[in-house]
Amino acid sequence: MSETPPHKTANPPKATWDEQIQQLYESWHRRVAAAEIGHRLMSDRMRNRYETLRRDMAKTLALPPAPAAIPTEGGPHGR
Repeated sequence: MSETPPHKTANPPKATWDEQIQQLYESWHRRVAAAEIGHRLMSDRMRNRYETLRRDMAKTLALPPAPAAIPTEGGPHGR
């Protein structure tokens, strides 16, 4: 027969915030920031490539101009 799970205490012990946890936290923030920058760079490259291809195809096929670009500055997070 299985054992019963331990009961929750009213005041669980708190983890102490030390230098090792601070370094882990800062490292995680650096990685997140790097990933955001990488996504922004790739997005900008893809958008520029699309606009270049669209412009070149418009010259070749006499397509109507592309719609106005979506602004990237000041996005949902105010960057």
